[in-house]
Amino acid sequence: MFKNITRLEWSILITFIAVFLIALRVAEINL
Repeated sequence: MFKNITRLEWSILITFIAVFLIALRVAEINL
């Protein structure tokens, strides 16, 4: 199912998830 994922793709994926989680936290605080 998963092809070999390079470290660059992993770092991009992790960064994207981190930004998404931070955005959720900020949204919760603003609400």
